[in-house]
Amino acid sequence: MLKDINLYMLDMDGTIYLGETLFQETIPFLARLRDLGIGMILTEPPPSQLPLIDRLAQEYKIRVHIHNHARTNPWWDPAFMAGKVAACSEWIGRATPSTGSTVRAAATRD
Repeated sequence: MLKDINLYMLDMDGTIYLGETLFQETIPFLARLRDLGIGMILTEPPPSQLPLIDRLAQEYKIRVHIHNHARTNPWWDPAFMAGKVAACSEWIGRATPSTGSTVRAAATRD
């Protein structure tokens, strides 16, 4: 059951917002996650959306962990991630590395 899970994984861009526009279902959805005790969302957002995501995370008291995927993704670089989340609240910024992508990157290193 969803109520037994404290983590929710979702692609926020195009799911709860598009650009700066929140979908009408977003606020009830985030409120429901909070009410169910969902304490963390794992996502891989466009870096430009961090201010919006940070505002929502603070408002709904849901931590947002950033997933770094493959080398082609800007979140792959720890320095990039640290620089972007430094301006955010404590509700944003825990890195959740992609183990599979990390292993594949190491195996294909020049």
